[in-house]
Amino acid sequence: MGHFRPGQNHLRHVILFLFLFNLKVPKVHRRRVQVYEAEALHENTIRIWFGKFENKDFSIDDASRSGLFTTAVADPDKLNTCGVTCCPSAGIWGEWVSSAGCNDTCGSCGVETRKRKCLSLQYGCACTGDDTSTITCATSVCLFPRTSCCNGFKKIVNITGRTFYCGPVATEPAFNPEQTTCCDPEKNGLWNEWGGWTSCSATCGLCGTQTRTRTCASAPYGCPCTGDGSQTQACGNTACSSGSACCAGKFLATGYDGAKYCQANKLEICTGTWTEWASSSDAVCNDTCGNCGTMPTYRYCFPSGCQCTGAYNGVKACGNTVCLFPRTSCCSPYTKKIVNKAFACA
Repeated sequence: MGHFRPGQNHLRHVILFLFLFNLKVPKVHRRRVQVYEAEALHENTIRIWFGKFENKDFSIDDASRSGLFTTAVADPDKLNTCGVTCCPSAGIWGEWVSSAGCNDTCGSCGVETRKRKCLSLQYGCACTGDDTSTITCATSVCLFPRTSCCNGFKKIVNITGRTFYCGPVATEPAFNPEQTTCCDPEKNGLWNEWGGWTSCSATCGLCGTQTRTRTCASAPYGCPCTGDGSQTQACGNTACSSGSACCAGKFLATGYDGAKYCQANKLEICTGTWTEWASSSDAVCNDTCGNCGTMPTYRYCFPSGCQCTGAYNGVKACGNTVCLFPRTSCCSPYTKKIVNKAFACA
């Protein structure tokens, strides 16, 4: 079941409807954006489509009066309403994603905030429901001296796992989205965001692999996705310190800081350029006077992967104030000189 977009006559009524309720549409910064179609979805939501977007920074706040109406607007760079003739009745939501993790560690004392994106909004179809929710988290029993469970919860035994937890905890409602044929106009489906990469199966030589996955958010609605649900890449590019530096088919290279690493492509032969010598901000001179001390220095070779002649690391003399008796004024090869109207070892 879907909502069909109105014709021009209906548009006039909707625009008038907005005017009668004295709704204020915020200013669009720098350039004008033309509203060319609007639709009353149901009693408390109006969707507005825009013509040619001419401003990448375009944004518009909820057009509302006392919360009676809201306006759903997508990122203009991603909005594509071509070929959209209907919308899913409730839109297509992405999966819930934790925004900051749990704010406690035990006792069902924690609250976790989750967010989700309205994926169908990118082609002009708004979603119904909340984009933010909170759930109880950290259900394990607290240890002394903390109270076992926070107010409203008590120790409950998990017979299967033979452990205690603080409950009862509300269960997630069953996810049974309404089936629709109002899929995205390109018929590619709507994917959730990629998950994080798994741990690398090796630590060096570019010998390992890692994988990440994503799920098709629109599939439960009846809109399958095209494309891959998983990706695999080589990892562990630090050169191995024993045996072969790189795995078979991989090539040893030198980074801008002199570190050895492995790459998939053959080494590019190019001449690099050294930066000026520098010292780290936390470097400390190992003496106080006479230029008798030394301090580590470094320089970089750019661009990374190109070749420079010489060393990446060095030392420089430091502590150039003149030493007092009984120490020699300056260490060799430095001598006492006037520098900036004061004596120094140079």
